[in-house]
Amino acid sequence: MSRVVVFGLDNVSLGEFRAEFPRGWGVIDANTGGGMSQTVTIPDEIALQPWMQLGRMIYIEQDKLPGWAGMIDTPWNAVSPVQITVYNCDYLLTLRAPEKGRKLIGNASALVTALMLEANKLEEMFVRPGLFSDISGANSEYALDARALYTQLLAVAARAGAEVILRPERDESNRLVIYFDLYDQAGVDTEVLYHDGANANMNITAARLDRKIVNRFVGSNGAQTPLLSTPQAESDSIDAFRLRNQVTTFNGVKDIGTLGRNTLAALRANAYPRLLIDARIHDVGDAWLAARPGNTVMVHAANIYLPGKKGWRDKMRMRTINYDEKSNVLTTQLEAIYYG
Repeated sequence: MSRVVVFGLDNVSLGEFRAEFPRGWGVIDANTGGGMSQTVTIPDEIALQPWMQLGRMIYIEQDKLPGWAGMIDTPWNAVSPVQITVYNCDYLLTLRAPEKGRKLIGNASALVTALMLEANKLEEMFVRPGLFSDISGANSEYALDARALYTQLLAVAARAGAEVILRPERDESNRLVIYFDLYDQAGVDTEVLYHDGANANMNITAARLDRKIVNRFVGSNGAQTPLLSTPQAESDSIDAFRLRNQVTTFNGVKDIGTLGRNTLAALRANAYPRLLIDARIHDVGDAWLAARPGNTVMVHAANIYLPGKKGWRDKMRMRTINYDEKSNVLTTQLEAIYYG
């Protein structure tokens, strides 16, 4: 069972309990979003503690897994055995929205910093801008509006082509602080090998090729007299999977240079399908230590059937990991571009 620490509204710990606590971690971007939650059964006597209230943060540490934080909120099942709902800590930004719109100007890191300041404006929420990799780019204008700050964080990340990782930590005052780290690509190359078969450190539960393939794009800005980009095509994908074209609209783009860059980005994101492998990761060697959102591992999958061949051996990336404490099972979805 996990040691679950509960915090007051000042993010100072008030109490703790033990429970089997499923939890998940993931890369947050414009495509996947976040929004994970879990239902947890707690002892009836814990439900009666004065510090067990809606809106309170909890924090869990474990040696081989990342720290995890979340917020208790509705629904709360009030019939014994009591079950509570806990939302991953990115949920905090869904609770706040700017009451007055304004224009922000800055690069991606400056915009995220401004969103964190906005989140803490009405009441301290202990969310902070975290680490930033080289995604800053040129300054741009962003119209802060009345939508939830979480929606606007995803919009800023999409504009920068960035990924967000949540990092809960205790500060020097022992308060729980949630950092929002921003990367062009989160994670590191671990060089750890995940493999099935003899002496396996993973079991594959599902594998598939997925993602709509588009290997030729023309971009438009959607105006009444539209700008149109030069066609962008990926010849290797066309040779492998036949030509598949699309005209896509980027609303609000006013210059041909930006339109061309957006069109090329769409091509790079969609020219090839993805190999997705769902796997259980055994607690062997460094297998659990390598399991972090965004990390890359070498994968040897001997018993999957791909078009025209059996087996796969190449690097793959983890977008999500999930821990089922009741069964002590760690699962992940591994992803790689499939070139055919």
